[in-house]
Amino acid sequence: VAANRSNVLEESLEPGKTAVFTVMLKSPEREGRAISYWRLKTPNGLPFGHKLWVDITVAKKPIIATEETA
Repeated sequence: VAANRSNVLEESLEPGKTAVFTVMLKSPEREGRAISYWRLKTPNGLPFGHKLWVDITVAKKPIIATEETA
């Protein structure tokens, strides 16, 4: 799983406030489970906070979510 670009917030965010951003992902060519991890960074490139991640299953057929998997 690859994230193709970074998002940059236009304004500073005060502690405890919320920001919304989008992550565009491209799944790998192979089928199976794929996990990708990221870290948020300050403008100077210093990582902070907990790791963010996505955990997907790549399949040729769509997988229908059920109450057990959602």
